[in-house]
Amino acid sequence: MPRNPLHLAGNACLLTVVAAIAVPAVAVPAVAVPAAVVPAVAVPAGAVPAIAVPATAAVPTAVPATAAVPTAVPAMAVPASVAVPSAAAPAGTVRAADAALPRVRSASLPVDGSFTGPNGTVHVKGTLDVTVVTLPGAAGGGTAQVISSLDDTTGAGVPGGKTYYLVGAHRDTAPFSAAATTTFHIRPALLLVPPSGAPGRVQPLTVSVTVTSTGVIDTVTAAVG
Repeated sequence: MPRNPLHLAGNACLLTVVAAIAVPAVAVPAVAVPAAVVPAVAVPAGAVPAIAVPATAAVPTAVPATAAVPTAVPAMAVPASVAVPSAAAPAGTVRAADAALPRVRSASLPVDGSFTGPNGTVHVKGTLDVTVVTLPGAAGGGTAQVISSLDDTTGAGVPGGKTYYLVGAHRDTAPFSAAATTTFHIRPALLLVPPSGAPGRVQPLTVSVTVTSTGVIDTVTAAVG
């Protein structure tokens, strides 16, 4: 549709009037923006104490002189060797030394044989333990002690075969000579236990001991009878 010329002319006049109107400028006051409010912290002088570092301790360099060590060794008097007499010791001295030492000897001796008991003949078999102790004197000779003890010894009656038990121990003392070797015989008292009835004391064994004049024990034997 064609535009109206009058309408267009009116619009142009309106634009001209608007353009001619003066619009005053608006004064905008400047706003002062303060600096950031950060209070300055005043640090007083000497607030941080200075740390005093001591000077390095002085190390003495002077070394004391080493103590003098005496080198002189005093001479030691060495006594002369003790003279040992070469003469042989008297025989009495040797005998006295032997006399101070007891002698001991022990033996386990088998026994096997027959003897006559209170109720007839008994055949015994077992072991007799014997210990001999000699006590020599200063001048030779002396005494001997003989300890006899039975160990697992039984007997059988003859005839009949009834069982017997031979038990016990005994101590005997005998002298021996200073002039020569001595042999002595000991008959220890023992106990025979029959199959029935009371036991009785018997001496069915003989112990023989040979001793020298100085108390050395040569032989020890035992036998039935």
